[in-house]
Amino acid sequence: MGRGPHHAPLDLDRLRSTIQRQQEISQADRAEGRPSDLHSVFEASVLTGISTWTLHRWIRRGTIRCWGHVGCFRVSISDLLPERQPRPTEVPQ
Repeated sequence: MGRGPHHAPLDLDRLRSTIQRQQEISQADRAEGRPSDLHSVFEASVLTGISTWTLHRWIRRGTIRCWGHVGCFRVSISDLLPERQPRPTEVPQ
């Protein structure tokens, strides 16, 4: 079964090689301390409710860390969400 008239046949060896390289890169990223919760700017925007414009502005300013390159930035969700602080309990007087 073909993939259509405009597609080249699927090269399984090349696909396996690409997957293996990506796995090696992922292992190297973890060794370098990259967060495991990286998402595209769009995904991070949807998950946090922060606009993509704001996220890109924060990246340009250096307010948040990012990985990747222009057009394919990844940001850590944990960098965007505030730390959960326990609420102080009120002491009746």
